[in-house]
Amino acid sequence: PALVFWCGMQKKNYASFPDLPLPNTEYRLYRWRWLILIALLLLNLSSGMMFLTYSPIPNYTAVFYGVPESYVNGFSITYSATTFFIGLISIIILDTCGLRISLYFGASCNLIGAVIRWISTIPPVLCSHDYQRSGYMVAMIGQTITAFAQPFLLFAPTKLASFWFGPKERAFCTSITSIGNPVGIAIAYLLSPHIVESNGLPTLLWIYAIPAAVALLLTIIAFRKSKPDTPPAPSANVEDDSVLGFLHGLRQILGNCSFWGLMLVWGIAAGLFNAMITILPQMLCSYGYSDVSSLCGRAFAGHHLLID
Repeated sequence: PALVFWCGMQKKNYASFPDLPLPNTEYRLYRWRWLILIALLLLNLSSGMMFLTYSPIPNYTAVFYGVPESYVNGFSITYSATTFFIGLISIIILDTCGLRISLYFGASCNLIGAVIRWISTIPPVLCSHDYQRSGYMVAMIGQTITAFAQPFLLFAPTKLASFWFGPKERAFCTSITSIGNPVGIAIAYLLSPHIVESNGLPTLLWIYAIPAAVALLLTIIAFRKSKPDTPPAPSANVEDDSVLGFLHGLRQILGNCSFWGLMLVWGIAAGLFNAMITILPQMLCSYGYSDVSSLCGRAFAGHHLLID
């Protein structure tokens, strides 16, 4: 719902400022914008991989950490719960602090959480009498930190498009950067079972930390500024104080029936997708379809990607 609200707010703001050239005003499209696009795409891809690292391998994860299979669902539920609680906060931070600071924070959380998840598998952590459960708790802490990154990354594409891309490129920019998350989910369903079967969970977790590290490095290089010195279009040249205030905009959007319909439809669809993609392997494996569970998960994520 927070994502839908933010997208609705952005569309409303942009519609208020048509892209008509202003006299004596220069506009420019920087080639640097494509590197920025790749950085955000990789961030969302890595976030999708983090979100669904454990769900394709519930049996192995439960045995490794010594917990019931139902506990494995907590790794995915953490993402939904975190987005629910800090979604609006991340929108405010994106508006007030800008893309650069917000994505630095998101990319850092993504990598720090990935490293902590890997730490949960090394012997010094697994040293207490109830050693397996202590590893699970450390992994959950790491997963929660990575979950803090997701709202900042998922809510950034339209703001990136408005600040750095021309009117005819914004739909393309938003689409490309947004599909990184479902692509990451599909990659997780593809890689997790194969890597765990051949090399174990510790290897899987440090491999998944590599895209997070590359994404953070690319973000630091690419996002030198939140906005370009010369705007790409008149609508990107609007000062922040001329845009509807956040609380005022919130009151207006809550009275919009179209928004409530969009939020309801999107919320149900997103909830069903996240639930199914999380418990699908457990459902299939309980009926003896363990060999095809990862294939079904990839197909499920692939259809979601095509629809997006």
